[in-house]
Amino acid sequence: MEMHTRESLRRIHGIQIRPLLVNAKTSRLNYIDYTAMAVKLRDRYVCSALAAGVMKFVSVLDSLTASFRNELRYRAAEGSLMQMSEYQLEDIGVQRDQIHVAVRHGRQDGDLM
Repeated sequence: MEMHTRESLRRIHGIQIRPLLVNAKTSRLNYIDYTAMAVKLRDRYVCSALAAGVMKFVSVLDSLTASFRNELRYRAAEGSLMQMSEYQLEDIGVQRDQIHVAVRHGRQDGDLM
């Protein structure tokens, strides 16, 4: 089996082989090159972790915003029903003390008059 150098592979076979990081003075990696590689990997990991954290924060914020909107809707509906007369509430099948539960959970089939 014949062994080739990088130069012979390039000249004879047209194959270009380059190391990932090469020091300008030598073809070996030195401490600075390894440090640069480690910093790049660390930065990539930190960025991905920060992105995941930001996405989770946005998700929680969206959930809280939706809950707040729903609470405002429930309170507006309860206020509207509280302003109705006993006759109007009886007509829709809700008693005044059931308004809170009816707005938030709906009427159950057993609640029908």
